[in-house]
Amino acid sequence: MSKSKVFEIEEEALAYNAGVLVERVAQGLCRGRIEMEGDAGQVALEVPKEVKISCSAKKKEKDGGAKCKVEIEISWYIADQEPCGDCGCGCDD
Repeated sequence: MSKSKVFEIEEEALAYNAGVLVERVAQGLCRGRIEMEGDAGQVALEVPKEVKISCSAKKKEKDGGAKCKVEIEISWYIADQEPCGDCGCGCDD
């Protein structure tokens, strides 16, 4: 088993540019393939028909204001075997 980070971005950006990134990921999810350009070049992830999604929004009051945070996590499992044909997950059903 191995684990590798294929793409990461963490920087200050205009809200508009952050929205463009989120739209790009959303379009990739709809197409079944997310493509990103990173330091290591073009990265592509195949997306199955079903994924697990978690979304949360937090607001923490601080002196003189509030820190707001929105987190969206989308995950899926890619099986080593061929899809079964019924559900596309790779199971034996």
